[in-house]
Amino acid sequence: MLSDKVVKKPSSIHGYGLFANDDIKKGEILWTEDSNIKKITLEEFRDLKGKEKEEWNHYGYCADGFVCMESDDSRYWNHSFNANSKDDDITCIASRDIKKGEEITWDYSNCLVPNEELPAFMREKSKN
Repeated sequence: MLSDKVVKKPSSIHGYGLFANDDIKKGEILWTEDSNIKKITLEEFRDLKGKEKEEWNHYGYCADGFVCMESDDSRYWNHSFNANSKDDDITCIASRDIKKGEEITWDYSNCLVPNEELPAFMREKSKN
């Protein structure tokens, strides 16, 4: 579940992203895991086809041997190697102060589906 300080808006990184709609202090919780996460096995993921495969590949992440996808707007988190948020057990917290209006990013590289890598557009834009 997303914090009420986070909102989905168009992103210059890719499509939509998550933005601070208020100043956020380092350590504040941005997201907490809830029971609305969709989960499939890696085998089920590999068997997907067409738009369904595309959606899971774009919005999904690997955790605890499953491919997971959020059912709320938290699926719009964009990647950065210099992310301003990080995992903290079953929550995601601000890894530094985040100003109102700033896009909130997260480093995807730790949760890719095995044998997959970040798409080229993410590797290029996240070098900053």
